Amino acid sequence: MTALSDSMSSGFKDGFQFRKFVHIFDQIIEILNKFQVNYEKKLNFSKLIKYLNIPPSEEESVLTVVLKFQELFEDVFCEYRIKKKRESNTLYLVAENKFRKGDRIKISLSNTHIKLLNDVIYTFRFINRGKGFDIKNTEADFLKNLEHLRSEHPYLFNSNGNGIIYPSKLGLKLGNQIISYNKSNQKVDSYMIRNYIFEVTKENE
Repeated sequence: MTALSDSMSSGFKDGFQFRKFVHIFDQIIEILNKFQVNYEKKLNFSKLIKYLNIPPSEEESVLTVVLKFQELFEDVFCEYRIKKKRESNTLYLVAENKFRKGDRIKISLSNTHIKLLNDVIYTFRFINRGKGFDIKNTEADFLKNLEHLRSEHPYLFNSNGNGIIYPSKLGLKLGNQIISYNKSNQKVDSYMIRNYIFEVTKENE
């Protein structure tokens, strides 16, 4: 085991050791905040590890923790905020929904649109490998259907202005959720993402 993993598994022997551990991750968070206006830049993580006096052998361990927190707040807490609550000298963490019921936005999607978005996101992720769709080529039925879906639900897509379109963040999250449910053969009537509720309707409704 390494020094960091030893501390995590055996507990912190004193307050100083724990405060040092917290300070390190607080510094990492502060540095990551600088991405807010520099998304196109690269962060030299190896240099950061050296600056924080973390052994090079711990680089992957630290990065794993950071990415786990990213997944946690993207997936588990995407619609919630964590708040602290103290009762009888005991500190609790509680999850509070970010949206009031009145903030919910209901959108109807047909089964055909759900199936098409499943194919679009699957193609975007696993076949195009993140490359967009050239809708100037309207001869292909798939692209015709994609353009029709975009015209009815434009918020699910973004465009680079040159006839290339990409799934928006919302479209990608919805598509990923559809793919996930399809893999497990679960039939669902609605999908919930942030304050959006996508209700699946039959073609004749």
